[in-house]
Amino acid sequence: MNLLLLLTALAQDTGAVRLEIANVSSTEGQLLVALFRAEDGYPDEPDKAYRKALVPPVVGTTTWTFDALPPGTYAAFVVHDENMNQQCDLKWPIPMPKEPVGATRDAKGSFGPPKFKDASFSVTTGVAVQRFKLVRL
Repeated sequence: MNLLLLLTALAQDTGAVRLEIANVSSTEGQLLVALFRAEDGYPDEPDKAYRKALVPPVVGTTTWTFDALPPGTYAAFVVHDENMNQQCDLKWPIPMPKEPVGATRDAKGSFGPPKFKDASFSVTTGVAVQRFKLVRL
């Protein structure tokens, strides 16, 4: 099989996810977008994410697409990093995010961050669209 045919075959076996992140209140800072394929590290350890992106925020809804994803189960978590320090700042003494955050399927945590299983969705071929909101806790 030549390289072009191999690349075409591989491309047909992949999908994409388009994240439509609503409730973006300002263009300050950046959105830290992390896409996970497993619950390990979700959402507190972005270094364990399958893919990551720094996305300029658009007031209202910001859209970002991850392409060429193998079929499987995914979950995304987004932080509006308003001060551009590339992390989710926390309030103390109870460690809750100071900055707006959001998870796919609008998953919410109970006494902690949302669980991977509550935020997860399937990707096959084509484009999976996930719409969710940022919230300030």
